[in-house]
Amino acid sequence: MSARGRRRSAAVARLAAVAALAGCAAVLAGCGSVRTEPVPDADRPAATAAPGPGDAGAALPSALPSPTDDAASDGAALEAARTAVTAFARPRLDPATWWAGLAPLLSPSAAVAFEGTDPAEVPASAVTGPPRAAADDTAYLATVLVPTDTGDLAVLLVREGAGAPWLVERITPVGPAPSAP
Repeated sequence: MSARGRRRSAAVARLAAVAALAGCAAVLAGCGSVRTEPVPDADRPAATAAPGPGDAGAALPSALPSPTDDAASDGAALEAARTAVTAFARPRLDPATWWAGLAPLLSPSAAVAFEGTDPAEVPASAVTGPPRAAADDTAYLATVLVPTDTGDLAVLLVREGAGAPWLVERITPVGPAPSAP
């Protein structure tokens, strides 16, 4: 290559390097920030931002009124438990149909626990008698025993407040079905 060609190549290389540096400088200049708002004085309280999701200071929904613990409430708990065990004890159904019948009766945490359950693994297939209260219930919790063809199932029910439905928190086998004499 001639001397003139080398000078030209060197000049092109310098121009390319200068252009690259100018581009980097422009990018870096955009990375800095210039504060346009005044810095709060130590004497003045700083403005607080609106709380975002998950903030401890976020506005919470108002609580439901306290439920009553009376005969109507007890009857509703017994019926909710019977309905739930009737939906639960259907091992011959396909999983999608079984889940569609059971899921609306579950609390959010129970829905997570029961999700993916194979109904064929549920040993009970029928409710065989009336449900009965198992423990001293509260206005928010109830435990109901529901007899099935494989023994009693204890159904723990929860509700959030007055007007809220009883929802299944847990279904637990209690014991074998009583044997016929």
